[in-house]
Amino acid sequence: MVTLGDTALITAPTDRAAAVVRTALDGLPTTRLTDPATVTGLLPVSDTLGPATLAYLTPEDLRPPASTGTPTEQLPPGSRGAASPVGGGGRDRRGGERS
Repeated sequence: MVTLGDTALITAPTDRAAAVVRTALDGLPTTRLTDPATVTGLLPVSDTLGPATLAYLTPEDLRPPASTGTPTEQLPPGSRGAASPVGGGGRDRRGGERS
């Protein structure tokens, strides 16, 4: 769910779930849609995440921060380190089989 002013965009994984969400939340003002107690009282919610803030930056503000001069740890050549797959049941992040 994302709200901008008096408008809300709510997604659901299936048409059936969308119908349940639409029926439960139809007519609520956006201030109530972003209230976890309201939503969890109307829908079978297992977990919530947020709230988050949407922000826009100019291209000049998207530059990396200046170096602090503090060296960072480097992995030896050929080491996969953090790039190594963890779990996943034989599938990569894209859902395909791992070789």
